[in-house]
Amino acid sequence: MRGDADRLRWYSLIVLTLVMTCCFVDRYALVVLIQPIRAEFHLTDTQIGLLTGFAFSAAYASMVLPIALYADKTRKRKNIICIALATWSVLTAICGACQSYWQLLVVRFFFGGAEAGNAPPAHSLLTEIFPLSARSTALGTFSAGAPGGLLLAYALCGPIEALVGWRWALVIIGLAPGLILTLLVALTLKEPSPKQGGAPHLAHGAASKGSLKDLLANPTMIYFLIAAIGATFLAFGQTLWIPIFIERSFHIPRAQLGLALALTQAFAMVVGMVAGGPIADWLFKRRGISSPRFVSWCVAAAIVPLAGMYLSPAVNAVYICSAWAAFPLGMLGGPVGSICQAIAHPSQRATAAALNALTLSIVGVGVAPFIVGALSDALALRFHDDSLRWSLLCIVGIVVPMTLYCLSKVQRVWSTILTKGAELASSGSAAALVGDGTPVSAKH
Repeated sequence: MRGDADRLRWYSLIVLTLVMTCCFVDRYALVVLIQPIRAEFHLTDTQIGLLTGFAFSAAYASMVLPIALYADKTRKRKNIICIALATWSVLTAICGACQSYWQLLVVRFFFGGAEAGNAPPAHSLLTEIFPLSARSTALGTFSAGAPGGLLLAYALCGPIEALVGWRWALVIIGLAPGLILTLLVALTLKEPSPKQGGAPHLAHGAASKGSLKDLLANPTMIYFLIAAIGATFLAFGQTLWIPIFIERSFHIPRAQLGLALALTQAFAMVVGMVAGGPIADWLFKRRGISSPRFVSWCVAAAIVPLAGMYLSPAVNAVYICSAWAAFPLGMLGGPVGSICQAIAHPSQRATAAALNALTLSIVGVGVAPFIVGALSDALALRFHDDSLRWSLLCIVGIVVPMTLYCLSKVQRVWSTILTKGAELASSGSAAALVGDGTPVSAKH
């Protein structure tokens, strides 16, 4: 019986990770193909920032909380994921039929709204079926679908575009995997019963069902959200611009560029996300090192390669630095998700994930990439093709110290307030937790 439950748990994780991979293939396909789109529609960097970042994030932000609240209320999370997956797959194909920038912008907006139905329900499902001791591993594996999708987008979009053009490339990439996965989710994914929803959590004070207002009133959540915004921009927001930066600064052919980034940056991020969860769980249980501290170490480890990537005059050094930075930044996925879910009550898990996704989509992959584009346009008269290089370097130079500062505040709260949380045992009794997730009774 237990073996069947374990197999079902890991099968669910595999299916949801494949959906996450498909999500990011479709999201980044437009980014990888942006140069021919830019040439056809005569776009500025500000318009590119709006198209690839802000249009997507505005719709995502407007839909993610309502969808998550509905998922928490109805527990129809599998159905939500199915509908979202089918919708964004079709919209990716429709992007290939657009005849103007404004049409593309509108379709991208609706695409962002559809993708809002993926991560929060999936986080809620995984948090219910995996215990706290394995949650960073589960969420890290799920999050590895993001760079996995990025890797596939880099590797496939350029060669497909070279054969059939950017329009048919979007049609093929959107429809082929998305509709197959929709059937797989609909026919094989199981919704866990309410009895499985008693996974442990950390709360601000006594455990209670609370509300969105309670989440926002929790200082831990506020510090966490600010830190997560910075981490998300470093891991994914700036990634929107890296192919454009390399192609523009070094004049590398698109197919060659995509393959090189797939084998360096994207592969390193996949490895980091897969490894980050188990490493964080091991440190969490064996060494008493909290998730906020682990995330701080990862961000700090990326400082030197991030600077090297934008300052290097050689493209091979840029590839090496992109991989070097992507590995520790990839390790953030599971621990960041675990912190968010630990703060939330079981009845708020999809809502907490949605609140996290809301802020990250608005700022981390919306406003910040738009600012990069606008700053690049402002610097273009002075730096010409290198304007994007200096724009990215300036924004990263601001985001890194901000993220480390906020993570230090999260760590302080984790060590004081979160020790008063409660762990729901399988018997239904509560036991207080310390920052490393060990019951207080075990510490005395």
